Amino acid sequence: MRSIYLAGPDVFYPDFEQLVARKAELVRQRGFLPIYAGVMDYPVAPSKWQTGVAISAVNELLMRGADMLIANLTPFRGLAADTGTAFEIGFMSARDKPIYAYSNASAKHTERIVQFYNGERRIDSSGLPRGSDNTLIEDFEMTDNLMIDGTVALRNGRICVPPDGRDLPFDDLRVFEACLNALVLAECGK
Repeated sequence: MRSIYLAGPDVFYPDFEQLVARKAELVRQRGFLPIYAGVMDYPVAPSKWQTGVAISAVNELLMRGADMLIANLTPFRGLAADTGTAFEIGFMSARDKPIYAYSNASAKHTERIVQFYNGERRIDSSGLPRGSDNTLIEDFEMTDNLMIDGTVALRNGRICVPPDGRDLPFDDLRVFEACLNALVLAECGK
């Protein structure tokens, strides 16, 4: 049975167990094995730092055993995807695995950056957009940073977002399910 690693900041939410159980069931219904952080017990270590390293090692082991990835790019604690999720995308990209992603946020990355600057944006003498602190605003009409969208596109994956332009609650699985369906269609149609 082929497996899908479910990446995202879901583990930080109080209802993580119920949320991941719902996702896992949808994955199983489509004939794939769900793999995700927390599916195995983590080793107990003598310090917080060592515990963190042990968790990282287990998650890398889980990804090594996965055939493909679905990443939750819904912005987490900032403008963009969770940093751990970005690492997981990079890890699976380096292994040349199929990568699919979704976000329950409808705004493009550029729009979120401009919101961060309270709508302030200027065009420099080269025609490039800059924020109030004079840093370049990435403007490629992408869901997240160009390295995230790019690696998904280069692996023939897809990033799904809410179709009606409205943000959805973090635990709403409609966009996740659309992403999963796109993956199944692509992978089973081969």
